[in-house]
Amino acid sequence: MKSMLTLLRQGNLLESVSAFLLIALSLTVALNAYGAEDAENGGMYSTSAGSGDKYRTTVERSTHGELGHDDMRQVTVLASRVLLHINAAVESLIDDASDEALRQIEYAQAVARIVRDLLPLSTVATRVEDAKGEVVYSYTENVQDDRIPIYKSTLMVEVVKPIIEVRKDEASLQGLALQDADFIYTSALLDLGYVERKLHRAAELIAEKDQALRQLTLAQTEGLALKTNREDTSLAKAQAALQLAERMVGENKVESAKANLQLARLHLESYRSIANDPKAVEISTLRKRIDELSDSLQEQGMSTAQERDESRGLIQGFWETVTGWMADEPGEAQVTDSSGGETENSGAS
Repeated sequence: MKSMLTLLRQGNLLESVSAFLLIALSLTVALNAYGAEDAENGGMYSTSAGSGDKYRTTVERSTHGELGHDDMRQVTVLASRVLLHINAAVESLIDDASDEALRQIEYAQAVARIVRDLLPLSTVATRVEDAKGEVVYSYTENVQDDRIPIYKSTLMVEVVKPIIEVRKDEASLQGLALQDADFIYTSALLDLGYVERKLHRAAELIAEKDQALRQLTLAQTEGLALKTNREDTSLAKAQAALQLAERMVGENKVESAKANLQLARLHLESYRSIANDPKAVEISTLRKRIDELSDSLQEQGMSTAQERDESRGLIQGFWETVTGWMADEPGEAQVTDSSGGETENSGAS
């Protein structure tokens, strides 16, 4: 793997990719500004700029499709599968198993297409008219908020850990230290469009091991934005505890479930110490609900599958609330309401 990462340093490739990503991010932020008003206009938005003395520019945006809480969960799970297949493809290429690597790439592409189809689609039309009202420029494009939260929403360490190790190896080769190495990654966003392009190129170059490996490594390192946020660290720990509690309930391991619920409660208390006053009230309410569920769990276990499902549903609601408190990134896929607009946050209980 290290020999592969050495290739990435040649020709300042990463610097070029980063420059393009910065440009793309700027465009995404601009489009998101329009999206903020989509919610107020039933998925439709129109704005004009310019005096009209020489030119006047009009931008119209319409959003189609919805992404509910259940589908948001589905999108994050499927996006994590994309990364799992990429990780498997890298391992296969390192082992000189190019046929298996191609199979894993094709699996990743298939799942990426499903994710793409689940995301709401916006059509943005830009039109420029001169002083006579004649159209001198017109362009229409389809855009999607396709940065998919992975670590923030599923906490699948097995997905992200190999990629963190790749980044550590790369930094070591360059004589650098990762400044955030001692922090918990509280957000990981998969750039679906970038990853799709790298997968396509890797499939084309599968007969050339080093070149294909180069594309997949870029998908791992540049296609996944890892973020750390000191304020969100306690929330990430609470998420992990809630996820374990949900799993323990499903396995009817009551004591383990209660222990993880209390652990989540402690991490929320830590977060409350730095939260603003309105958020502190919400945190206190959630902690009370966690205590009530913990007290209701019987030491002898839950006798029916329905009881377990009900308890798991409550914990999922806790988890979604915690997720909603974590900071969003520009271009991140959002839960939408029935009118196609974005909800206030994706984790509201």
